[in-house]
Amino acid sequence: MLVTNINIGRVENIMLNGIDISEVYAGSSYGKASKRWLKFDGSQRIASPIVAGYALPSANHVEGGLTFTLPNGIHTGYITNIRFNDIHLLVKGGHPASDTAANPPELGVGQYNVSNLKTQPSWGIWARHVKDLAITNSTFDYEHPDHRYWLFLNDAKNVRLINNRVAGTAIIGQKETTGLQ
Repeated sequence: MLVTNINIGRVENIMLNGIDISEVYAGSSYGKASKRWLKFDGSQRIASPIVAGYALPSANHVEGGLTFTLPNGIHTGYITNIRFNDIHLLVKGGHPASDTAANPPELGVGQYNVSNLKTQPSWGIWARHVKDLAITNSTFDYEHPDHRYWLFLNDAKNVRLINNRVAGTAIIGQKETTGLQ
């Protein structure tokens, strides 16, 4: 069931500066009150860092079509004005090039865990429904060679990449993206 009488919210002005990240995996602390956020031990699924807004499904993906509009007329909630500066990321890696074809679903109501997205098409950052994203003076590395894109942009607008260092071949994947610099 889709809620038809509320607007999609706004998320904007996300600024991260000077952060080292070395444990990226699809873990959860839910239901583990005595063992919250365990260190990666190989039993957890690996994941990619994600920045993702929200979009209603297109009419052709809804049985009977999408028969309504939201009160504000917006069907995509973009995360806007994102600044990542001096971020140092180490991911697990190890994916084959065939995973670049992964197309994670839009999240539905009550779905907010990385496990709901399945495999992501990139190992560094996967960004969907974003506007005005800037990544500067950052490094991206993996523990095991990964053959996916280091950055995948899906419905991204105005992305600036400045003075970043990336392990392996720094290939960027794009879908419905404009303004990449």
